[in-house]
Amino acid sequence: MNARSFLQKFVACFLAGLSVMAATLRIGRRFISPWIPLPVIAAFAFIFFVSAIVLAVVWHRREKAKAPDASSPLWMQLNFWQALLRYAVALDLSMFGWQKIFHLQMVSPLGLLDLPFSSLSGEDLTWSYFGHSYPMVVAIGSLQILGSFLLLFNRTRLLALFTLLPVLLNIVLIDFFYGLDWGERLYASVIFGELLYLLLSEYDRLVEFFFKAQTAMPSVVFKNMHIKKGMRLSVIGIPLLLIAAYENPDKHPSLTGKYNVTKLQLNHATLKPGTCQDSVLTTVYLDVGNDVVFEFNNPERRLIGHYTYAEQTGKLDAAWHYPPTFHTPLQAILTSQNDSDLTLTGTMGEDQIIIEMHKIRGR
Repeated sequence: MNARSFLQKFVACFLAGLSVMAATLRIGRRFISPWIPLPVIAAFAFIFFVSAIVLAVVWHRREKAKAPDASSPLWMQLNFWQALLRYAVALDLSMFGWQKIFHLQMVSPLGLLDLPFSSLSGEDLTWSYFGHSYPMVVAIGSLQILGSFLLLFNRTRLLALFTLLPVLLNIVLIDFFYGLDWGERLYASVIFGELLYLLLSEYDRLVEFFFKAQTAMPSVVFKNMHIKKGMRLSVIGIPLLLIAAYENPDKHPSLTGKYNVTKLQLNHATLKPGTCQDSVLTTVYLDVGNDVVFEFNNPERRLIGHYTYAEQTGKLDAAWHYPPTFHTPLQAILTSQNDSDLTLTGTMGEDQIIIEMHKIRGR
């Protein structure tokens, strides 16, 4: 039997113990705690984790002391701990998959879904986005279940890892970049790390498959190697050149943003933007592509149109296309006190208006 280094033994025992502990705590807290007290579940999980680490030390010492040809008990075999790790990860991921299918994950409160999009946290946005399509939820859950099942067989272990790793990588990236709870980030990262460990245990097979094995697809032969290298680089260079030549739709980036109306005058009469009257302008959006939106105290009461702006003169004109029946143009002069405070002075149809507004969010 091949002797294993202490690091190999410790990593295998540590990850197996950690995986069993994490799966026991997560599944036990949610599904078993009504019958078994949570402190008992937590104590069992922690004792198992510590025992796995201690056994790594005992394993290493006993292996050094025993004869080379002597048989080893099951717990002194690397494949035992790797199999235990595979089972714990498979059970946990399968549980996640079934939870998604049975509406126990990716479900948002109905009241939350009616809130303004910009008011939602990254976590709420994530759950709402994925939960919007139940078939998508089922697809993700099914991949987790299928990959978990395949992980338990030696012949399909690599296929399972190639199925599960992209799913887990996507989850980890979403957890970090959308600001999910630190516990969720840590949990997903641990499972991803455990899958990477299992993948790297097949290092020799991976190197042979990806870098040494002959491909069945014939290669194109170029007489001039510079042409071949140039074509490879072109897949990066051509898109960059095209994008550099493309006109940026954000033609006035200093204006682009959301503005709260701080003062409004209509035909020399001052209106209070903070009132609940639906006819009072409260918010102005100057958006990418020269889109403009006037909001009147409610997202459902909006004028949506397109504006043109002359930076030299400050002249701003807007034509509306929503609602379809509203065609009164806006003609105004835009002045700025600073980078955040703007004033629109002009007319909308026969009405004279002065709009003072403060930028609360840019791009």
